[in-house]
Amino acid sequence: MPADAIEKVEVITSPSARYEAEGSGGIINIILRKSKKLGLNGSISANTGNPKSNSISTNINYRNGKINFFNSSSVYDRLRPGSSSGITEYFNGSEPSTFFSEDRERERVSNGYFVNNGFEWYIDDNTSLLGSFFYNDYSSDNLESNTIRELDANSNILNTIIQNDMEDDVDNNREYNLNFEKKLDEDGQLITVDLQYENSKDWENSIIDENSIINESVVENIQSESYLFRSDFILPIGENRQFEAGIRFESEDDITDYKVYDNINNVFVEDLNQSNLFQYKEQISALYTQYGVKVEEKYSFLLGLRIENTLKNVNQLTIQDFTKIDDTGLFPTFNFGLEIDDDETLTFGYNRRIRRPWSRFVNPFPTKISPILIWQGNPYLDPTYSNNLDLGYIKKYKSSFTVNTSAYFQKSTNSINTIIEETGEYANINGVDVPIVVRTPINLSTNERFGFELNLSYRKGRKWNINSNFNLFQNKVEGTYNEIVYDNENISWSFRLNNKITLPGKVDWQTRMNVRGPNETAVSKSDGDFSIDLAFSKELFKDNATLTLNIKDLLDQRGWRNETFNENFYNDYEYRWGQRSATLNFTYRFNQKKNQNRRQMRSGGFDDRGFGS
Repeated sequence: MPADAIEKVEVITSPSARYEAEGSGGIINIILRKSKKLGLNGSISANTGNPKSNSISTNINYRNGKINFFNSSSVYDRLRPGSSSGITEYFNGSEPSTFFSEDRERERVSNGYFVNNGFEWYIDDNTSLLGSFFYNDYSSDNLESNTIRELDANSNILNTIIQNDMEDDVDNNREYNLNFEKKLDEDGQLITVDLQYENSKDWENSIIDENSIINESVVENIQSESYLFRSDFILPIGENRQFEAGIRFESEDDITDYKVYDNINNVFVEDLNQSNLFQYKEQISALYTQYGVKVEEKYSFLLGLRIENTLKNVNQLTIQDFTKIDDTGLFPTFNFGLEIDDDETLTFGYNRRIRRPWSRFVNPFPTKISPILIWQGNPYLDPTYSNNLDLGYIKKYKSSFTVNTSAYFQKSTNSINTIIEETGEYANINGVDVPIVVRTPINLSTNERFGFELNLSYRKGRKWNINSNFNLFQNKVEGTYNEIVYDNENISWSFRLNNKITLPGKVDWQTRMNVRGPNETAVSKSDGDFSIDLAFSKELFKDNATLTLNIKDLLDQRGWRNETFNENFYNDYEYRWGQRSATLNFTYRFNQKKNQNRRQMRSGGFDDRGFGS
């Protein structure tokens, strides 16, 4: 989506009953830009970078009277490199340990396009109809090389296997949207209706060789189809009260056809023990209501209740294994706001949320990641429920300095964690039997998180803007699985700094720094992470164009390192999902002002349509 298509981004820290219960914390609400100008306006952008990141995108609006036509389009050609490495020690009782290392290098070359066409019809001053059609086609060539080495206790190499995975990927996505909005009176009574249909196809073909000998081919075909219906009704009651209600229904149907072919005497024969046909169906029906009131222009209250029913079908068609899950949850919300004065606000929010396991997590058929690592889903996973409290305070000073701080508490039950276990099977690597381990998700624990967040921002006119975020939290886990106790307490933190300053020559210089503290559980440790991004921009042609240089991961070290351990093995793994990159972008706007893409944070209180977040 081109940046110029976005009007603003809202960060809602305590979502009300209006929003889906899915999630574990706040939500991000993207407000798309609506053109109010008559005639033709829009923008065109060109982008190039290293590693390869070439694209051209347009955002065009044409309004004639009561009808506005819009189009957002983009074509792109990108290269995304990545790497990972690790070492695993297997404990063999009284015998010497066995050591294996893995070094992966990957390149993903993708090219494609997307188009979003639509119209807005302002039938009269109180009625509008919006329709859009989005389609996205892309293909990619992915090459991954995995070097597996057997080592002795002194890290001397005993044996080596080089495994290459050459994958072709083709994706097609289609999405249709229809929105109807009707103001019923001058007091703000409003009804909205949204319809959405989406279908997608994803085809992947992998050729896997070991030491230049092709031994396996994997073909995966995923077809997805989803529907959405949503309607909201808002009824103001006087100037300071408001009632709201709504319904939502969504349906998703995914079918994954996963076939593995073994090379037997140069003939590829389907391996029925690894091939799999899997269907995942999910229906979510929701109903909500909420009531808000503002007292003495200082106090605001918003109470809501949302009911969601989830019906899942996990169908293992290959072995005729069918699992049905029917779950209904109540999700109360409460938001309170106190406007101490025009520049000082106190907020309190409570909400109950849910996190549902996605299709990959419930597919019980094993998928080979490497010769010694398997992924296997769990069809009996329960959703994770959480209760969340947030106490916030905002103070704006005349010196353009703003303090936004909050304390929060979250308690989750049936938390989903991924564990590693031995399968009891072995892979023969150059004559050595190596234990095969499996990663699988389970409902492991009860999780409690208590934290403190501090946001500071300062704006000195248009030439200097700085903001920071510091988050300190304690995480407590209680859980036991297969007689292994996973109880743990850990304190961690994160810090973000964003500084924007205008240099001589009206060049904007923006620096973004991200720091993540270390984390620890009963069976794993992860290191902290530090990264810096830079951006320089310059307005040209009487502010009708912008030239921007972006540098991501300036120090070329963004990634994570994780240690996993139990009584049978120890694993130390490091992963990098990219590398330092630089991109140059040129955007030209015609009959359109520069969009600042404002970021707004809210917690309870009033919004653009009345009460609540």
